[in-house]
Amino acid sequence: MDRFKTISLIDPDTRRRAETTMMFSQGSYHVESILLVADNGTAIATVIEGLKTRGTWLPVIGFSENVDPLRSARALFDGMVAYLPAPLSRDLMEAFLASAGSELSAMMAKKSRAAAARKRLDNLTRREAEVLSGVAEGLTNKDIAERLGISHRTIEIHRANLLRKLDTNSSYQAMRAAIEAELIT
Repeated sequence: MDRFKTISLIDPDTRRRAETTMMFSQGSYHVESILLVADNGTAIATVIEGLKTRGTWLPVIGFSENVDPLRSARALFDGMVAYLPAPLSRDLMEAFLASAGSELSAMMAKKSRAAAARKRLDNLTRREAEVLSGVAEGLTNKDIAERLGISHRTIEIHRANLLRKLDTNSSYQAMRAAIEAELIT
């Protein structure tokens, strides 16, 4: 089973939070950066939105005694990775981590790279982002200049600035950042 480091439990029910914390402390595994969120109707959506606002991604696992299929489906579409029935048990968590551990680790790595790339791309001006988009389409500086109605020299300046802001030396690496940020495919 993959090894992880930290579980962050978000649950306003103090009794259930204490029981769940005790269960994890007795486990033979650790979990890295997973948010385990009790579904009270708004908590999961609030956590996912907060992560997006911060430009961060962490796997969110929701749980509830009374599963609302529509709300849980919406949360899965918005980025939650799993929804488990409450009360949580060590056997259930171990089975989940054993079956999904490697996929979860791969997803965490990919989503973390995407969030980091988006954060870097957020530093670009609108014009620099337009230039990067043109580069990603395979356009030359001249073609991008014609499209944007500005000079070829201005495109070169924007291109140099975006490479500096993305801390890269080549347009290829800049496009890779855009791909990792899932801005282009």
